[in-house]
Amino acid sequence: MSQKTIIIIFTFLAIAFIALYFCNFNGDLSPQQTDWGTFGDYIGGILGTLLSGLTIYFIYTTYQSQNSQLEILRREASIRDIDLQYDRIINSINEISFKGKKGVEAMLAWDDSHKDVNRGSNVVNMLNLIIHAFNDHINTILESKAITAKEKANFYDRAYLMLHAMLIWPVLEKIYDCESFKNHTDNLKTNFDKLIGEVYDYLVERTKLLEPDEPRITKLWPPEKKSITTIEVLKQIKAVN
Repeated sequence: MSQKTIIIIFTFLAIAFIALYFCNFNGDLSPQQTDWGTFGDYIGGILGTLLSGLTIYFIYTTYQSQNSQLEILRREASIRDIDLQYDRIINSINEISFKGKKGVEAMLAWDDSHKDVNRGSNVVNMLNLIIHAFNDHINTILESKAITAKEKANFYDRAYLMLHAMLIWPVLEKIYDCESFKNHTDNLKTNFDKLIGEVYDYLVERTKLLEPDEPRITKLWPPEKKSITTIEVLKQIKAVN
């Protein structure tokens, strides 16, 4: 109900109560001061009650409006944070450098027999940081209370498809079987294997990809045993087509 409608109702009720008073007491103007005092008490009581109700209504609508604005601000802030995390992951992948190449091309140019050991370690360390950043990104979407299930589904789709195309396949193609990757001190290979399972759990369940036929992936991706993260993610967007 609009504020204009409420004001019209308030005015109508005020006029109706005044008319009721005059109709009930014959409507003649009294020369007696006491009668006017009684009439003033009546008007004060009626108008005071109506004004109190009107005030409460406007306080309530203001509160509702402020809550609505806060929800909009929370949603915008949540989306902004998610987008910033996603952009940082993309930028980190594109900043990977090896043999004069960048990003995916740098990973596809990987050669574990290279002479520049430090540069090779930098590439592997960057992959490790990207995997941690991606896990943080998924958790941010998972824990957000300000966005809808449909919006979450879109963010999950974007994140998992990006990682599948820009990281998983290049790493499997050139880096996965290298010693510097397998022997990384931060359990890089274990974390990467776990991530493969999560990515394919999600993308195959959401019919974004067909079931993989790459032997290393099928070994790491038992469809009957989803990760806890993927179970929670899919539960959040279960009703989304």
